[in-house]
Amino acid sequence: MHSLLRWIFGVPLGEADIEATFRRMMGKRGPEEALEFVLVGIKHNTEKAGALLGAQGIFVVVATFALDHGMPKDLVIAAIILLLAGSLLLMTTLRSTVGPMSGERTKEIGRDAFEFLQSRIIRFNIALFLTFVAVILLASGMLTLL
Repeated sequence: MHSLLRWIFGVPLGEADIEATFRRMMGKRGPEEALEFVLVGIKHNTEKAGALLGAQGIFVVVATFALDHGMPKDLVIAAIILLLAGSLLLMTTLRSTVGPMSGERTKEIGRDAFEFLQSRIIRFNIALFLTFVAVILLASGMLTLL
C-alpha cells in the first residue's frame, strides 16, 4: 500500500523514505548547490502547474460547449466541479516560494525547499488526477451524443 501511495503522489512517504530521497538528491552537492538543485525542481513544478491550469480552462470551455449541445448535465457539472477543485488546488502551489525559505532555519539548507517541493508535487498530482477524471467524464458524455 505504501508503494502504491508513493507512486500515486509521486513523492517519498514515511520519514526514512523521505530522508533517503533527500540524501540521494543532495548527493555530494554543497549547501548552496543543493538549494539551487531543489529550486530548479520548484520552478519546473510551477511551470507544470501553470500549464495544467491553462488546460483546465480549455476543458471548462469544452464542458460548457458540450452542455449547450445536449450532453448529460450530470456529467458536465461533475466534470466542472472536478476541474474547479483541481484548479483551486493548483493555485495553492503557485503561492510565493519565499515564505517557506525565509526566517530562522532549524534544518540544513535545502531541506525546507525540498519539503516545500514535496508538498507541491503532491498537490499537483492530485489536481492532475482530478483533471483526468473530469476529461474521462467529458469523453463518456460525448459518447452519449453519438
